[in-house]
Amino acid sequence: MNVIRKVYNRIKREIFRTPVAMFPGRELNIDVKILNTIDDKYGDWLIHPCVRYISDGFAGHKWWMVVTPYPNYDSRYENPLLYYGEGNENRPPQNWVFVSIVQGPYEKGYNADCNLHYDGDKLWIFWKESDTINTKAECGYKNMMGRYFDGKAFGPVKNFCDNPDNKSMYLASPVVYNIHGKTKCLGVYSPNMGDNLPGIEKKPRSIAVFGIDGALENSSFKFEGIVGQNYYKGFDFWHIDIFDYKGKYYSLVTPERGTEILLGESEDGISYNYFNKPLLHSNGIQRVPYIYKASGIVVDGVFHLFYPSKLKDKKRVHIFCSSIEFEKLLNKLSK
Repeated sequence: MNVIRKVYNRIKREIFRTPVAMFPGRELNIDVKILNTIDDKYGDWLIHPCVRYISDGFAGHKWWMVVTPYPNYDSRYENPLLYYGEGNENRPPQNWVFVSIVQGPYEKGYNADCNLHYDGDKLWIFWKESDTINTKAECGYKNMMGRYFDGKAFGPVKNFCDNPDNKSMYLASPVVYNIHGKTKCLGVYSPNMGDNLPGIEKKPRSIAVFGIDGALENSSFKFEGIVGQNYYKGFDFWHIDIFDYKGKYYSLVTPERGTEILLGESEDGISYNYFNKPLLHSNGIQRVPYIYKASGIVVDGVFHLFYPSKLKDKKRVHIFCSSIEFEKLLNKLSK
């Protein structure tokens, strides 16, 4: 019966493909050779991309990316890496040059969920830490760390905020972004993480909002509240990224199982209405396996979507980029 069920489910997936709004993109050439000379256990498996385009350039480059390895799901090597793209065109570069490991592994715990933020002077790299020497029991052993890169050297590592309590996860996939002139940190809020007991109903995820008063170098983020999100029943996001376009804010989310990417739209930058049609799906017209976390940006009216995907050998995960005119994409999603 199990064999029959497997065959039936496979035939069903082949016949009933999920409609999507975009086509799979091109594979980017992200150098891991230097990284593996530092430690060959980093392998060739990259997830958590966050890409930013700096129109006036920073340290001689306009395209910057932070990403983490995750070789065969080994969280010890889930450490943020900084790259810049070769060339200063308005189109995402094909080749990406390794700059540095932003934060290496600890004896205990791990790093994850990295994010880039340019404040007009320095490039900031943020990441979530779990169960490291920098976390506390009363905060569920979770916090958000960060440090800046001035184009030549890195600043000191700093704890920007602790998880507000030990029952829920507020800081999954933190994103620091300027929203209506104020620097905010949005994190994926997972209720009752500390109450994973039989019979406990899993609540849908929302967004935790943190604010900061003053410059990043001298201040920390403070928890402001939880904001509900509007997405279709059955979907529950795990990773998030944010970009803006013509006065509105947009959010990219992926579920924990890494099967699809949804786009959300917002006026206030914190409460998003998500389109039901995915941008990409693991069972779309063209399959895209393991879309664990996505990043996006609009440059000169063109939307560029960055996402990880497993290669055919299923032993490597690389970063891909798909592009489309953003107005055209919004029209396709609205139909």
